[in-house]
Amino acid sequence: MEHASNSNTNLVGVGATPRHLTQYIAGISAAMGAMSMGAVTGFASPASAELSSNCTSNETAWCSPIHITDEQTGMFVSTVSLGALIGGPVAGMLMNVIGRRGTMLFSLLPYLLGWSLLGFAQNFGMLVAGQFVAGAVRGYDVLGGSNLHC
Repeated sequence: MEHASNSNTNLVGVGATPRHLTQYIAGISAAMGAMSMGAVTGFASPASAELSSNCTSNETAWCSPIHITDEQTGMFVSTVSLGALIGGPVAGMLMNVIGRRGTMLFSLLPYLLGWSLLGFAQNFGMLVAGQFVAGAVRGYDVLGGSNLHC
């Protein structure tokens, strides 16, 4: 027991109080990562149906300015998995460099980038890029988020 308190003192310094802000932000990031992971997984199905429909502005309240073909729908939906394939190994390497907490804190920026690309997409390329980035962070969070709670 004494060894644990010694190691804690060495980490924070003698007489210093630990800073918990980064721990809170990392915990919130892990929770938001789990939520966003589910959203990334479930987003493609309703979005692809809306993007592949041939609607006119008279038929529905909202009509997508981007129209994708059946072939593009397959690419749009599967790009998340391709991104996740890349994100997992990147998270493993980053955990060795910046640690578990830093890895989770870093994941916020790519998630924002991916969802921004998806939300403000003007063409099919932006949609695929957004799906790829969001998928990469999904793979990143599978490894980084589960290790943060250990």
